Amino acid sequence: LLDLSAALAVGEDMPRQCLAAASTCDADLQRCCPPHRCWRGPARVAQCRLSCPVDMSWPCHAAPRVGLVVARWGGWPAWTPLLLKTLGATANASTGTNLTFLLVSEAPPRGVPLPPGVRFLRMGLEGLRQSLWPLGCSLTDGRGCARLAPLDGPA
Repeated sequence: LLDLSAALAVGEDMPRQCLAAASTCDADLQRCCPPHRCWRGPARVAQCRLSCPVDMSWPCHAAPRVGLVVARWGGWPAWTPLLLKTLGATANASTGTNLTFLLVSEAPPRGVPLPPGVRFLRMGLEGLRQSLWPLGCSLTDGRGCARLAPLDGPA
């Protein structure tokens, strides 16, 4: 498989080869084809996958999960593709942490695929306020809100 987006992004003449899903990979030398990434497994095994395998012996299960919320209402700006590329690169480069960026908005960014490590949650401003209220958080007091919760659970 060819990864044309990476070649176009850095202005190379020839696209780099990328590895298909379930291929053996080396995170330092080879690149998995998007949206997959190289997951390190037990006994120096690494594989191109969408997410950490179900097998609990893989080290990715021991990594702490961190979610950062990026909220936006009123449309996405022209620089959104750069933002998504940066968030995706940051999420995939995080070592020792299972980092996910959660985009919260009434509408997803248009015409730009979400990179691995970036997820979208459709929610209006009032919905976010209602989700934060039971946590004792407010969007108007400027204090912010930090909470330990499952990434797949409610806010």
